[in-house]
Amino acid sequence: MLRLTIALCLILAAPAAAKPGDLDRSFGTRGSTAFAGDPGYTWASDIELRADGGPLVVGGTGQFKPPDMWTPGVTLAQLNTAGRIERRTFIGTSAFGRSTLSLAAQVARLPDGGMIAAATFDNSSAHPHIAVFRVHADGSPDASFGTGGTAIVDGDLYLAGIGVDGAGRIVIAATRYPGTAAVVLRLAHDGTPDAGYTALELAEGADSLLVRTDGSAFVATTRDGTRRLPARATVRALDPVGRVLRTTRLTLHDTTGYQARVTALVRGPRGSLLAAGYDARRHVYGWVTRLKADGTVDRSFGRRTIVSKTHDVFLYDMTRDRHGRIVLVGARSHYDVPRTLVARLTSSGRRDRRFGPDGTVRHQIGRRARTRLVASAAYAVAIDARGRIVLAGVAYDDNAINREDLGRSYFAVARLKG
Repeated sequence: MLRLTIALCLILAAPAAAKPGDLDRSFGTRGSTAFAGDPGYTWASDIELRADGGPLVVGGTGQFKPPDMWTPGVTLAQLNTAGRIERRTFIGTSAFGRSTLSLAAQVARLPDGGMIAAATFDNSSAHPHIAVFRVHADGSPDASFGTGGTAIVDGDLYLAGIGVDGAGRIVIAATRYPGTAAVVLRLAHDGTPDAGYTALELAEGADSLLVRTDGSAFVATTRDGTRRLPARATVRALDPVGRVLRTTRLTLHDTTGYQARVTALVRGPRGSLLAAGYDARRHVYGWVTRLKADGTVDRSFGRRTIVSKTHDVFLYDMTRDRHGRIVLVGARSHYDVPRTLVARLTSSGRRDRRFGPDGTVRHQIGRRARTRLVASAAYAVAIDARGRIVLAGVAYDDNAINREDLGRSYFAVARLKG
């Protein structure tokens, strides 16, 4: 009896085992970290993982130098596997005015170990441009690319997606100002437009892009909804020279003109394609569907939704783990105050009940000394070699003097148990 009592006491005293979806407390501070990119409102918008599993995150920022010089650019932050910053590199350009903001920064790895970073540079007095930066593995500019490592893509473009094929060529999808048309183009190794690629013009705004090793690609566009017509999403398969092979159209529901997007495209099993995004009826909700290799909708998968009766649900990125499960990240928002949402589906599209109480978990990601962080969202996700889920996004403090709703924004990175 004494032995049994001692055993029960030990069991009750032991901490509960971490479950899939819990924050990995070996990373950062109890599972997450937050840090400033540079002065101003900053956030991580894309992520890559190094071979050792350390996150490389990128976000749009600016760098201020006295007396009155603001250089827009992007920040590349490399973290180790424990969630500590190893190196932070600011890459800027003086090609744009000092009041320019950099938005929607993305990063992609090159076959030689270098990296491509790109962002939209938007100035209130001029039309938007896209700047593409190529850097070596150590973060230094690659002078053989563009001008001093920077290529400026033709004006009036908002970046929607960037990818690199097996030959190291850069494919870009962008929406042309004011937002009713899109273009897909490719850059050669020196940063100039690739004349061997069809500069595809599309009649809807671009949302996301997936580039394959052989140079073929998928691009998603959305026609905004109106009072009379609901939104429509279109996914096009492109061949290696930019010609359209097939087109799939998906009817969405939103009629407001801004609450429907296809935010992520990921390769599925047996040549299929997964598409995810958000739509709106009474509230905004997240969705994911699967297209067969021939472009038709896979009816066995259907269209899965992540819905809340009281909150808006936005899905911003998606990936698949080594077991074929689908991981979706974004935010669950109430009165414009977001909290990070992560959902996991089985390979067949059903909610994984082993992941949180209903296939979803919610976290406040980002921890920072002497700072109270009150809201967050995940914009990008990756899976490391051990199956852990690594998130990158934004965290806000409670200094509402700076904004009407939330305070200053920070890069936020977190890791969850897989």
